[in-house]
Amino acid sequence: METRRQLRTPWLPTDWLRVFCAALLFIALPAQPEELAASADAHVSIPFLAESSHGDLLATVDARSMQVVDNGMLITRISRVERESNLPLRLLILVDRSGSIGPRQERELKLLTTVIANEFDRKRDILEVWEFDETLRQAGTWSAAEQRPFAIPLAEVHSQHTAIFDAVVELCRTPQADSKHRNILMLISDGEDNFSTHSLRDAAEASALSDMRVYPMFLGVSWHWEGKEVLETLARATGGRVLDATREKKLPHAMAQVSEEMRQQFRASYSVPAMAGLHKHSVQLLSTEKGVRLRAQSRYRTQ
Repeated sequence: METRRQLRTPWLPTDWLRVFCAALLFIALPAQPEELAASADAHVSIPFLAESSHGDLLATVDARSMQVVDNGMLITRISRVERESNLPLRLLILVDRSGSIGPRQERELKLLTTVIANEFDRKRDILEVWEFDETLRQAGTWSAAEQRPFAIPLAEVHSQHTAIFDAVVELCRTPQADSKHRNILMLISDGEDNFSTHSLRDAAEASALSDMRVYPMFLGVSWHWEGKEVLETLARATGGRVLDATREKKLPHAMAQVSEEMRQQFRASYSVPAMAGLHKHSVQLLSTEKGVRLRAQSRYRTQ
């Protein structure tokens, strides 16, 4: 019985050329976009304030004494720290008009009007007054084009409902003037919220992501610690602090300190590995120098 041999087609030079070209093409192909994004560095600049253990603002900060925790990653190399002073402001005053406040605002609003009128630079600053109960409304705007005297309308109760968190979130979504103006939100309230669809966490995150430093003025009674803690949370998330209007004697001094804080800040620049699809970062600035505390926003957004 005769066995039939299977004939094998010999490889031609053109076959070897195809294999060689395919190998070159595989090596030359670029990496996937996700891999590139994961290996690239994002350059971040975070505004912050530096103060002593007594609460006094510091004029200098050494980058070598700073650390950053960015999305849980400890970064010890700060490439640059710059000081910015005499900044133009976009100052937003948000007034609680709900029944839990009532006419108790009158004394504080008169004092606040006087302080702001003295500090407001009409040629450079933008000043907006907003009010809220269950909804947010704009009460007035002052800028270089507006010549009328600045005044905050006196208290008038509109509703028993209070939606602080909704008002803050909505206000943070309003168009900003430009990157040159420092965004400051002064929230006048007792911290009570009984009508919002958003949470305190939503309001704190919206404030931080919009680069809005929040300075709440607490108008509640001294034993109403829950409302004050709400305002403290908003302030901490943005690098601001609470002014206690229940202590009338200390309020003018606190307002003078805030006026100084508003127009100055430092900026810490550093690099962090970028991750594909991750655009919101948690951040915490730390100082290794004893007696120095850094106040900054708790969140930021990458492009």
